[in-house]
Amino acid sequence: MRILPLCAIVAATVLAIGCTRQEPPAAPLAPPAPTSGWTTDDSTAVAQSLIDASLADPWSGRFKDRAGRVPVVAMGALEDRTGDHVDVASFAQALSARLATSPAVALAGTEQAADVTLSGTISLVKVQGEARFQVDLRLRNASGDAEWQSGLERPRQTP
Repeated sequence: MRILPLCAIVAATVLAIGCTRQEPPAAPLAPPAPTSGWTTDDSTAVAQSLIDASLADPWSGRFKDRAGRVPVVAMGALEDRTGDHVDVASFAQALSARLATSPAVALAGTEQAADVTLSGTISLVKVQGEARFQVDLRLRNASGDAEWQSGLERPRQTP
């Protein structure tokens, strides 16, 4: 007879423990976003400077004379070689936005639809002990020949 009350107590305990609501463990905190000396202001300023330089170059006029229309430009790969976590997607958007303001070119949705592809690299260099971003862009035609290329240096801001 002692077993019956003991079984009832064990069953009630198991039932109580099994039916209590347990909170799931807290999700781990996301690691902080990496900091960079490259800012959205850098993206905008460099895009303006280099796109304006490319549009001032006679390559687009030569293309228009040959093809009878403005060249169609696609965004290619932008490579961050800095180790500084440059937001290349934001930079690509700034480049595209600047190109979109020009009547001298048209933007393509894909590289296959383009006459030329804009690609480039962002590196970190030291000039007289000062860290600077080196941005190099190039426009290549379907044959892989460079239609235009240029670069510039920009001071690296301390994050």
